[in-house]
Amino acid sequence: MSDTFHVLRKRIPFRVRDEDDSNALKVLDDQEQEELIHGLRRQNSTSNWYHILGADITILLSLLLHLSYFFNSSNASPLFAIAPSPTAGIFPLASLFTPINLLVHINLYGLLHPERVRSLLDEAQPYSLSLLSYSLCYAITCVPPSLCLFMGLTEWQTLGWWLFTPFVAYIVQSIHEATVAGDRNIAELEALRYSAPGA
Repeated sequence: MSDTFHVLRKRIPFRVRDEDDSNALKVLDDQEQEELIHGLRRQNSTSNWYHILGADITILLSLLLHLSYFFNSSNASPLFAIAPSPTAGIFPLASLFTPINLLVHINLYGLLHPERVRSLLDEAQPYSLSLLSYSLCYAITCVPPSLCLFMGLTEWQTLGWWLFTPFVAYIVQSIHEATVAGDRNIAELEALRYSAPGA
């Protein structure tokens, strides 16, 4: 899609190969431009749908895993069930930061679906609600692994568990930015249509 974008941006017609002249140039008329942009818009919408669905599934699975951990009285990292360790450390502030991580997951879903958040905010009037930025999500969720290191809880199972939420935030942000960039490119293509000579 990027090659086509640059072609239209520079007002350079597409190059096609003919039997008589391999360097012949074809200028797209208005209908051909509309068909091209419509096809790219459809491809972009389909790609965005699959990527957002993947992000939604990631958030949901991580949220369920954190809920299970929250109701587990041991407070030990779930990764110890996969790779037991004789020196399994328990983060003493798990009961404090687990609910915060749960709220971060809900916040990430809101950042990924801003149109749904806007509708909820309209219904929540006169209450003022706002979402945390991705930067604040990283800052909040990186506190537990930092405290683990400070407390000497250096087992990879413990650190890996508390780094899981920042990793989910990174996945969601990457997908969100990619979908926004795709929509922006389509909008720029629509604004860069040209009138073909003789059309």
